[in-house]
Amino acid sequence: MVALSARRRAAALAMTAAVVLATPCAAVAEAPVAAPRDTFSNSQDQAEHKPSDSVALRQLAQPPFPPTDLSLLSTGAYPDGPPMQPAPPRAITAEELVKQLKTTLKPRGSRAVEDGLAVFNSQQIAAIVPDPNLRAALASLAGSPGQASIQAIRDGIYSRVIFGITPRPEAIAMVLLGPATDPRPFIVFNQPYRYEDFRLLGDPSRTRPSTARTRTTETRKPSMRP
Repeated sequence: MVALSARRRAAALAMTAAVVLATPCAAVAEAPVAAPRDTFSNSQDQAEHKPSDSVALRQLAQPPFPPTDLSLLSTGAYPDGPPMQPAPPRAITAEELVKQLKTTLKPRGSRAVEDGLAVFNSQQIAAIVPDPNLRAALASLAGSPGQASIQAIRDGIYSRVIFGITPRPEAIAMVLLGPATDPRPFIVFNQPYRYEDFRLLGDPSRTRPSTARTRTTETRKPSMRP
């Protein structure tokens, strides 16, 4: 079973990069940055340009370097890394999910926070996505390119979104055809990933390609996002 912790590791790596980008200029090795002559040609541009942006440009100008902690990366790309395992069972409370959801959506603006919380607390959506962790995964798409998935759930395109056993054991999630009583498709997330961080379940960009792009006649989408 391919473990979703690969995506957790990718998220941790992104968080590490964010800390690096937020580090004061003095703490970052100097490197030449080529920029158009008129990029900072007037005082208004300089006023609007944040110091952290300069740090980001300097960091991006650095040459490629090998990873120093293989535990943060997928064994598909780095087979010498430690084995990946699904997140162990844990208690997941609604209060915890709401707090994480607010933290996730806040950088996208107050509208995204408002929309995301409305999705999480919606009784209509809860009838289709009863698991709070999966519902938080859907809500985490508010204010993102995947936001259209929220409306797809509201419109009843899928009869339900649940945890269960996928026909392909290695899949993270699959879209399956419904029974004769309700022919609408439904989304099944593989049971071993029940305790993963919801921010990883909602975003396929953090999914290992070998599982995220699985396609069969019964499989259409591997995650919430279209």
